[in-house]
Amino acid sequence: MSRNTGRSGAGANKTSKAGTSDNYSVSQTQADIEFSKLSANDIVKFIADRTTDPIVAEALEVLSEKIRLETHSAYEAEKRARTIVVMYHCGYDGLCKADYQLPPSRRHDDLVGKVRSLMDALDLECMPSEVFRMGRPRPDKPRLVKIVLPSTYFWRRALANARLLPSAGFRNVFIRRSMTEDERKRE
Repeated sequence: MSRNTGRSGAGANKTSKAGTSDNYSVSQTQADIEFSKLSANDIVKFIADRTTDPIVAEALEVLSEKIRLETHSAYEAEKRARTIVVMYHCGYDGLCKADYQLPPSRRHDDLVGKVRSLMDALDLECMPSEVFRMGRPRPDKPRLVKIVLPSTYFWRRALANARLLPSAGFRNVFIRRSMTEDERKRE
């Protein structure tokens, strides 16, 4: 099928050059393509494949990169909005590091078990999406523990129930929200 530009005469039917996405082809007209079902990148590629203006092509490349960065940034912000960071002082509570003679999988299992106890103390009925220690191991300093919760509801509840930790045996365990580097510098 050829693309009809609405003009009559010799140049009335024009075919655009091939697209790079599987979602559209040379023979499709605008009416055949359901733009609402294409991803943002596919729409950008669709336009780029049909333009001969180098300035428009460059603008589309920049737009595509901005879309990627903003999507990633939004994802990170959403994840950070349901993440808590646990700080603790070793020797007092049950969050100290497992023996480094253990294999990494056993050390992680040990950490997950300790986080489960912490979740019980915070009165949270959920399993974290992710649990891990941050940074490199250093013998003189305990590592922060990052816990990604399944929703912001549990995040709010964890921060609100932090006051319950000392009475549950976690006297020197503190939780805070996850923050960007800039947010940490401001606090």
